[in-house]
Amino acid sequence: AGAAPGDVTVTASVSGLPPVTFSLRVRLPGPGVTAQSFRNYATGERVLSPGGLVILSGEGIGRNVNGQAVANLLVGRLPTELKGLVVEFRSGGQSYYAPIYWIVREQNLEEALIQVPYEIAGTAVDVNVIVDGNGTLVTGVPLSPLSPGMIEDQIDGRRAAIVIRSDGLVATKATPARRGETVRLYAAGLGQTTPLAETNRVGRPDQKVLATV
Repeated sequence: AGAAPGDVTVTASVSGLPPVTFSLRVRLPGPGVTAQSFRNYATGERVLSPGGLVILSGEGIGRNVNGQAVANLLVGRLPTELKGLVVEFRSGGQSYYAPIYWIVREQNLEEALIQVPYEIAGTAVDVNVIVDGNGTLVTGVPLSPLSPGMIEDQIDGRRAAIVIRSDGLVATKATPARRGETVRLYAAGLGQTTPLAETNRVGRPDQKVLATV
């Protein structure tokens, strides 16, 4: 079988007795993930929150990717299976599946960006990370109602919050925000809203976060 799944035949023999032959099916191991494999996309903290964006890292999650695989955002909803990767959250006796934005495998880096389902609750959650049907169950991943952080990008050579001017341009040194202008910023990990936010659905204009901002 080697590094690939498949059937193997095993023959066992003992002196003076006839050999015994039997067959086995070898499968690839599950991904190499632990509770430390989950980190807040905006802050880098090792904690999850319902509805938050999380970077999942670990050997094997990008097994079927060369470079980057990005979900098609034009079909309405994000996939809960991308290139063989499925992330199952178990909470309250139910299973909830994470929408997947992208998967990267470059050199020794294997990462995926996922959304934590809004439906999970408690102080910890079990997560089953599956690739090609082979899973690794991670128990007791820390969970918090909130894990707020600003969405950042490389701007003018450094990490900075993404600020959108009223004309749609990103605020940079060359195109700074203007005094008195209304700008737009993006945050994640703010928890539940009213009306309720739903996993893998576009938000409504009248939704407001329940937490004090």
